[in-house]
Amino acid sequence: MSMLTRRQLLIFATAMLSAQSMDLPAAQNILPRDLFKNINIDRAALSLYAKNYIDSHPKENTYEVLKKLIFKTYKSPNIAKIKKYLNLRIENDFIKEDIVTIDGWVLSRTEARLWCLLHVMLR
Repeated sequence: MSMLTRRQLLIFATAMLSAQSMDLPAAQNILPRDLFKNINIDRAALSLYAKNYIDSHPKENTYEVLKKLIFKTYKSPNIAKIKKYLNLRIENDFIKEDIVTIDGWVLSRTEARLWCLLHVMLR
């Protein structure tokens, strides 16, 4: 089974969230699956990791909850700024030892939540 890299995860998440946060009328009709239709992503692996995390954190199983936990009050449609924000959140998670282990992967809490957010959006 192929694995998602952290880089792929951040690229997918930022593209998806940026497209949905734009105020352009055309962007409001974009579905998450449309954003990923030409990108090779192992959905089985994503689903497995997300399910493992959600099983341990059942309150974090909806788009709204995950988006709020990941982004709190941060709202910028700029992909570069979102990447920087997410990278800082991930770094701070490791500094604070806010980490989880999923199927042998040691992830920051933010990374695990991003995987779950993608899983929920791609269903």
